[in-house]
Amino acid sequence: IFRYDDFDGYDALLVGCGLGLEERAFRAVIDIMTASICPLVIDADALTILSRNMHLLEKQDRSVILTPHIGEFKRLCHVEDYPDLMIAAQSFASQYHCILVLKGPHTIVTDGKSSYRIASGNKAMAVGGMGDTLAGIITSLLGQGYEALEASILGVYIHGRAGDEVAKHAYTVIPEKLIEEIPHTMALLIGEIEK
Repeated sequence: IFRYDDFDGYDALLVGCGLGLEERAFRAVIDIMTASICPLVIDADALTILSRNMHLLEKQDRSVILTPHIGEFKRLCHVEDYPDLMIAAQSFASQYHCILVLKGPHTIVTDGKSSYRIASGNKAMAVGGMGDTLAGIITSLLGQGYEALEASILGVYIHGRAGDEVAKHAYTVIPEKLIEEIPHTMALLIGEIEK
């Protein structure tokens, strides 16, 4: 069981990657969502746990980013009640006062008011562990002080752009190769911004 002081000194937290769905995992997600106060990214198994405890999202007074793929999102939201995914994503983010990063072709990022489709990324990135990599990038940006929406948009773009670079020389983009590409991708972006 976590206590409030277990989270002292953290600038951002990520929960869910490799967590599992045992009882102790449920307890960990609940404790993290009730005992921590820094910006939080919720991914993978923690999204499944959250889908059974949606009341936890309503009690958050900090930036919370959810990073589901469409299957995970369908556990969080009745997607069939909406005419398209963008409207479903916007409605969900608005209702729960969170940032939603709905992963897929042209990933959707929305806070319920402003919404974006990020065009970087490719089919070769559809492998295990790729979502964990994205969640880690977003969490890193949060920890560096970026606002939640900025961290989400930038994280998705960097992740996809790095994947696009790796895919130029590989049939499948594995997370390890994408991670190695991130510094080069960021250097390219900084160079483009300075021009």
